[in-house]
Amino acid sequence: MKDFVNDVIENLDIGPSKTRIGLITFSRYPILRIALNSGYGDGRSYRTVGSRITMFAIGIGTYINPDELEAIASVPVDRYMYVVSNFNALTRSVAGITARTCNGN
Repeated sequence: MKDFVNDVIENLDIGPSKTRIGLITFSRYPILRIALNSGYGDGRSYRTVGSRITMFAIGIGTYINPDELEAIASVPVDRYMYVVSNFNALTRSVAGITARTCNGN
């Protein structure tokens, strides 16, 4: 996961008035890894409707909850929700994720 986060961060212009990131990992319970001030509550994630925040939802492995990922991802979900089999596959998704973040596409 660290390699993925580092690869994403290297490709973004991060700052208070630029791109900001947040990271929450879920297994049995959510763990806040990098704080972003909205988009999370009560052990469940939710879409930040009407905001300028783009939420990517990434499921890794076989024991994921697609409904939960869809609740996290920005609309259209098929552009912002990723399901990969392992962390190696995740690192191959970096270019697509950063391109969608930078271009809003």
